[in-house]
Amino acid sequence: MTGPVLQATGLTARVPGRGGSPILRDVDLSVEEGESVAIVGRSGSGKSTLLTILGLLQPPAAGDVLIAGTSTRRLGDTARARKRSRAIGFVFQDYALIRELDVRGNLEMPLDYAGVRSRRDRRERVAAALDAVGMGGRERMRPGRLSGGEQQRVAIARALVTRPRIVLADEPTGALDTATGDQVIRLLAGVTRVAGSCLIMVTHDPVVAASADRVLRLDDGVLHPEGTP
Repeated sequence: MTGPVLQATGLTARVPGRGGSPILRDVDLSVEEGESVAIVGRSGSGKSTLLTILGLLQPPAAGDVLIAGTSTRRLGDTARARKRSRAIGFVFQDYALIRELDVRGNLEMPLDYAGVRSRRDRRERVAAALDAVGMGGRERMRPGRLSGGEQQRVAIARALVTRPRIVLADEPTGALDTATGDQVIRLLAGVTRVAGSCLIMVTHDPVVAASADRVLRLDDGVLHPEGTP
């Protein structure tokens, strides 16, 4: 393909309410296939809001998010949800696994949303995603019986199981000790690159940021290359 997998143009967001102060100010971002980008910044700088907009979980006040060159600005809620479920995978700080379901059940949920109905296809996708993160053979285990690092590996597999073009990670090592976090971030960067997905991470951790191909800083709603005065 040619052109970026994900492109944001002129993104603006405001605190809810009439006359709300700006959270994001005219943010532009372009990410290529296989590229990893880390976004750093102080608490309250707008990082989570930016990730939410890039993930099509909320529309911006102004601007557009393009996926593989296609605008999402005019999509309604149902169309946005469909696009999100097929094109974007999410990795969260607290894993966000459903404890009542086993590992297979957790990975099959995004397949349901993405409309993958074939039992054979679902079985193959779950197995491939778990193998990619070193969790093959754990399909029947419940999250509560896994360590934090193992749960985050399952969460990464869940993000990849729909074969998304884009993976968004919100503080992916924030709940892990340093050694486990280092292993997980190398795994996340590696498997997304092999899958051909682009990876965008929001993080406070300089080690996580340094693992990315490119580091950007969000400061008072404005996105800068890291190191820019």
